[in-house]
Amino acid sequence: MKHRMLFVVFVMVGMGIFIFRSKLFPPEGIRRFSEWNQPSPTPQQLDWQELKLGVFFHFGMTTFSGVVGEVADARMFDPEELDMDQWMEATKAIGAKYAIFTAQHADGFLLWNTDLYDYGVRQSPWKSGKGDLVREFVDACRRNSIKPGIYLNIADNAYWGVKYPGIVKEGINSSEQKRYNKMVEKMVTEICSRYGKLVELWFDGGVLFPDEGGPEIASIIRRLQPDAMVMKGQNASTIRLSGGETGMVGVPCYYTARRYYSMGSGNPEGKYYLPVECDSPIRKKQWFWRPNTDDNLFTVNDLIKMYKGSIENNGNLLLNANPDNRGLVPDKDMALYNAFGKCVGAENLPPVDGADDEK
Repeated sequence: MKHRMLFVVFVMVGMGIFIFRSKLFPPEGIRRFSEWNQPSPTPQQLDWQELKLGVFFHFGMTTFSGVVGEVADARMFDPEELDMDQWMEATKAIGAKYAIFTAQHADGFLLWNTDLYDYGVRQSPWKSGKGDLVREFVDACRRNSIKPGIYLNIADNAYWGVKYPGIVKEGINSSEQKRYNKMVEKMVTEICSRYGKLVELWFDGGVLFPDEGGPEIASIIRRLQPDAMVMKGQNASTIRLSGGETGMVGVPCYYTARRYYSMGSGNPEGKYYLPVECDSPIRKKQWFWRPNTDDNLFTVNDLIKMYKGSIENNGNLLLNANPDNRGLVPDKDMALYNAFGKCVGAENLPPVDGADDEK
């Protein structure tokens, strides 16, 4: 009996040594010791990654004023031919499954019907001040089986005199900063509660954390949009940006990162699971439409490079669209989306060197 017990002990010790050694020195393809506690994705993150391709609609006061991040007369804003179903045609042309709309950019102009402050569509002639572009956008998305998302810029707001990273001109410790923070919290609440389920919330430049003097938005997002992917939304962030606005990310690209606001190709030792989104304009160095800039359009060849450098490299691609001052995606842009979409829809994506350079 005693010998049998010793035999069992020796066997168990031997197995333990074998298991420990195999984890320290695993065969090819098996996780290494440092990966035992890697963060896991949520079902929502995996669903978002499966979407792969989205369209980023930049449209607002800059479309009419021609300047970014400056206050212009609200009476300039009047897209008389606005047709967001036509926008969705561009989205579907490239096979995109989600779309994001700039509801408020750096100038501060508000594109939904709100009384947050007196600079937005309520002060414009469009629909006699009674229109709501965010409502029209999310409704058009859903009519066309596209998942809607919303962009906000909290870090810059020219109407409020706010400069990056979200500080009023009176200073971070001022009463005006507290007033701005309260307005931001109300803004995020409106966007998250009025328009149904959103696939993504995109905060350009990020949002100061409360202990840095910023507003508290993470709890609002978790309460009202728990399934949304969040870009740079304090510790509610669930995705990260590639950086560089090239539509591509460095190789190799990891799903994990060290910080909520990390950018780039990630880190294999990161404690946060934050898949990457790669954004790019459709016209070189130009997010909003400007007249006489058709020559700035990227080529199909360029877009294929982006696709290969993002979607084929563990990322999502968010490709811009810049509707013009009529409220329509320009004809040449639409032709480019259609040509690119044919490549994406092909069984095998054409090689970059052999791609058509049609504009």
